Amino acid sequence: MDIGRRALSDEEFSNAWMTIEKELRKLSSGDVCSALEIYNSIYVICTSSTPRLESKLYWKIGDFVYMKAREIRREIFEARDWIEEYNKGFRKFKVMVFAIDELCDFLNECVKGRTMRDLGFLLWERCVLQQTTKYKHTTLGFELVNQERIEVVKEAIESFRLIVPDLKKPMLYYTQRYEQFALQKIGSKYMEEIKSACSEVERYSFYVKEKIWYEKSIREKIFLEESWEKVEEVLEEVFILNKKDYLFNEIYGIMSMYKLPVEILGKVFRGADHDKHSFDSGGYRTNDFYELQGEEGAKKSHGDVFLRKMSVLYRNLSGLKSAYEIFREVFTRYIREMSEKYMDIYSKSIETLYIFHCMLRHVVDIGFLGDQEYFKILKKEFSASCMRLKPSLEARILEFSECIVGDNSNVFKFLGEEFERSTAKGSLGLPFLGSGDACEDGSELGRRFEGKNGFLRQVFGTLYKMVENKHVFYELYLLGLGKRLLEKSPNLCEERKLISLMRRKGNQDFIKKAEAMVADISISLSYNKDRDRFVWILTQAYWPLQTENLFIQIPGPLEMIRKVYDLKFNKKKLHWAWHLGSVCVEVGGVEIQMNVPQYSVINLFNKYEQVDLETILSSVKMGAKVANDVLRSLVEGNLLVCSGGLYKIGDVSSAEKDVRGLYCSESICMAHEIDKNVYYQSLVSRLLKKRKRIGLEEIAKEILSEHTERFEYDEAIFLEGIRTLGDKGIIEDVEDAYVYLP
Repeated sequence: MDIGRRALSDEEFSNAWMTIEKELRKLSSGDVCSALEIYNSIYVICTSSTPRLESKLYWKIGDFVYMKAREIRREIFEARDWIEEYNKGFRKFKVMVFAIDELCDFLNECVKGRTMRDLGFLLWERCVLQQTTKYKHTTLGFELVNQERIEVVKEAIESFRLIVPDLKKPMLYYTQRYEQFALQKIGSKYMEEIKSACSEVERYSFYVKEKIWYEKSIREKIFLEESWEKVEEVLEEVFILNKKDYLFNEIYGIMSMYKLPVEILGKVFRGADHDKHSFDSGGYRTNDFYELQGEEGAKKSHGDVFLRKMSVLYRNLSGLKSAYEIFREVFTRYIREMSEKYMDIYSKSIETLYIFHCMLRHVVDIGFLGDQEYFKILKKEFSASCMRLKPSLEARILEFSECIVGDNSNVFKFLGEEFERSTAKGSLGLPFLGSGDACEDGSELGRRFEGKNGFLRQVFGTLYKMVENKHVFYELYLLGLGKRLLEKSPNLCEERKLISLMRRKGNQDFIKKAEAMVADISISLSYNKDRDRFVWILTQAYWPLQTENLFIQIPGPLEMIRKVYDLKFNKKKLHWAWHLGSVCVEVGGVEIQMNVPQYSVINLFNKYEQVDLETILSSVKMGAKVANDVLRSLVEGNLLVCSGGLYKIGDVSSAEKDVRGLYCSESICMAHEIDKNVYYQSLVSRLLKKRKRIGLEEIAKEILSEHTERFEYDEAIFLEGIRTLGDKGIIEDVEDAYVYLP
């Protein structure tokens, strides 16, 4: 609607334009113009009812801008130093265009399409840049690429940023008129240089480092920031990707020349002290991981020749992404080969396993400057190797945990002197870790440990990270923890520290159960003051122990204890797990540890010289199955002898001093149930994630190589697991091979 609007005649439009033009001339000449005059005139034209006057005004202003560009063009091409004059002229033109664009803000809203700012710089490109070929027989972009005075380049290419022929690709003009030529020049320059560059890889790395540093130092002067990543890609293409095979072979050749000092693992396994004088058999040693220095023990030397060479190459080249990937491939291959080659040596004990891992860490610390990404690769690859260990890594760690919380005198015996010396210092410097400068910043290689148990916990934490199937490990750990805690003197402080080491995202249920088990024992210790009459009060929901519902008539002294605790905890329902109880009984002058059902039977021999099964059933009130299990355990422990269905005390001098472990009823001796179908699904899924495509026969071989020791391989359930994965859409059978579906 045109209500309130009026039409403008041609004369009125001309008068309005003359007012605008007059003020714009003042602006372009550097004088003060009246913004109000311009605003008012533009408003009158744009709000008139006469059609298309705003478009006419838009192009009138465009013509004015173009004519100013022509005036500047003449000054540019007549100058002796025309590029310097170009920068000067463009600065002047840019100030004018920005000011006009701001004054024409209302006009920009009324005219669909480009703003006055965009139009102004497009007119500059048409009037000036397109004419350089006519006047100078070249283009500005080509001239800038070959310009030796880099200080004039940056300002000139900034003008390209403001020229936007395609709004969807704002940097198109810059990339087409300058960037592609500048990148080509860098590539061609160095392609010629590297043909005559040094062939020795270490010297080549210094050459590359120097050139990279130079290009990075000048890139902000000859490129816009949007091009910096492309510059690096060109440099990588020239220096790394074109010589990828050469670099990989040379770098891996140096890496493979570093020999791990695995000879020390044999000494550790044999349990002998380090021979401080016969370690080196003489001759030229390329591997100086250890130096043996008199009575001070084995100390690490930091003169690792080939690792130092690796560190030089890594420091010089790893800043380039493609070179970094080459180093990753080299390190991954090295870890795989060393883990496979020395598995028979490092798999002999927990000590050899840990020390071998420390040797591999040393490779990262020195050769790869302690890069955390390489520690992740080490963990991944070494974990894969540990999955093939027999006994399994899980079983070894569980056994080791018992040494940490119990008697640790039989583990890491070879470090005995170091542990003794560390008492005074309060910390321990390990001979196979040591301390020293791995990087330029002076960070220490070695870690310090508070006492032997602090060190053992660190070993535990390191190896725990290598466990792939943590779910199964948690179940086994809880079983072992339960057995340890029910000993008379559990080490709750160390147990808590071990549990804390295993705290991770996603294992809250395991941590909750483990901490609750320790808390149960701690509370029970506060309740029980008499060490000869001790009762554990456990929360059944947290403990993984298999229990029996035994209804037996226990001896009088134990019955009194039971009544006291039933009364004390009358608000809770106590379930008495008699088979887990422990009683020290003197039989024929010999003290023997047994559980409550066993004691209930042995107690009958205070009354009878010999008993039969019927007497036991009537006196102790236990079922026939339980009675047979108890009698079998006592006979196996040489505590009872059976003749003609009658049982009597045997030769106690030859009896087992602890017969608790011999008792095993059908309800508690069964292996902890594992869902085999789910187990096989988990293994197959993990395998196909890594391999992507693999045949059924090869899958079966891989499964067998890392199969758990807790049950035998079951082909029928394995095939059922494969079928289940297919039904779930996780894997698919394609041309006699299975592929993983992401």
